[in-house]
Amino acid sequence: MKKKIKKKVTSTPIELGGSNFLKGSAKEYWRDHYSHSQADSNCGRKLWYRYLDPRKIPSPSNVHMMVGNAVEAGVNHLLRKRMGAGMEGITCVMAINEQMKKEEDKWKKNGWEIDQEVFEELWKETPKILEVVEKYESLIDYQPVEMQKKLWIELPDLDLPVEGYIDIVAQRTGPFGPEPVIIDIKSSAKKKAVTNGWKMQLALYALGIQRETTANVLPTVEIHLLVRLKTRTDIYIEKLQLEASDYAQAYMRLKDLQWRIDKGYFPANREGWWCSPKWCNYYDTCHSEYGAEDNTLLGLNL
Repeated sequence: MKKKIKKKVTSTPIELGGSNFLKGSAKEYWRDHYSHSQADSNCGRKLWYRYLDPRKIPSPSNVHMMVGNAVEAGVNHLLRKRMGAGMEGITCVMAINEQMKKEEDKWKKNGWEIDQEVFEELWKETPKILEVVEKYESLIDYQPVEMQKKLWIELPDLDLPVEGYIDIVAQRTGPFGPEPVIIDIKSSAKKKAVTNGWKMQLALYALGIQRETTANVLPTVEIHLLVRLKTRTDIYIEKLQLEASDYAQAYMRLKDLQWRIDKGYFPANREGWWCSPKWCNYYDTCHSEYGAEDNTLLGLNL
């Protein structure tokens, strides 16, 4: 039996503020994988709080994430029916409501303080969620193969594999037979342009599917954006034309993430719109721990 060799950790030790302290290196405390969402993080301090802070500060889902999960639950219900795997007697609205209930149960299970306004807003979205999901059903032109497919991708020079979940793996009939398609479902209250982060996510998924199937070509990748406006719902299908530079960038972002973990480098970024209590669960803690105290240390009298 081949003896397993344990890698020596040579990462830079890190110490971050007060009770926010770890002995050793960030790599010793990191998870057993990397992910697109980690590499796509817009703030190093947020990565620290989410993955390394020993206090495990609660990070409850916001209403936008929960609505997105409910939309995906409705779409998955429709696709399971097409695959002949739907549950007898379960309607689309029942599947959506069940996901809503799971979101409430998740808050209770984690001991998060229930915000009634958040859940009232969530349940008010149910008619619009059902409307946009049913509109999407009429546009489905593919055969679903698998939903929420887990990927475990090993890439050169990365110490850890990359984990990901593909919303929909599907097939369309091409001139030479079935052609693989990767579809990512996005939900929004307004139309959005395709972001670079979305492209990087799908580039990784395409690489994962190609490595898993040993195919000679990369699968087609698409963003299906389901939009809930006040007076109507819209569907936007974005077929992405990824280039070699996109795949290279997706890979290099993971190498950059690994470098930051190795060096214990997690700087705060307070310049973007995401640095607000609405979009970051660590906003108050971060500004409390890395705010006025710094002025005191610098001897400032403001």
